[in-house]
Amino acid sequence: MMHAVSPSISKKSLARGQIAIKDRINWLLLLVVMVFFSALLLIFVKYQNQQLYIQLHNLQAEAQHIHQEKNMLTLEKATLSSLKRVYQYADKQGMRVPNSRSIVIID
Repeated sequence: MMHAVSPSISKKSLARGQIAIKDRINWLLLLVVMVFFSALLLIFVKYQNQQLYIQLHNLQAEAQHIHQEKNMLTLEKATLSSLKRVYQYADKQGMRVPNSRSIVIID
């Protein structure tokens, strides 16, 4: 014996089923949008990381160049301030070391 389902019950259950499907579609759409924005954010972060790595590499190269230049200038300073060089320059300018009689000490 088959039971007949009343039209009001079937309409209610059908309406509930449609609401459940609409809710699932809304949730699925929300998840798809979230995954899309997550992927965009990942691309942006990877791009920023690459740019910062390039900047770091350039700054390290610049720091190495500055360090080499500092070493060259230190060597040049040491060469120019050597005692022999100072005496040669003074001799060319006609400068002489004063003798002990011409030195006056002031207190």
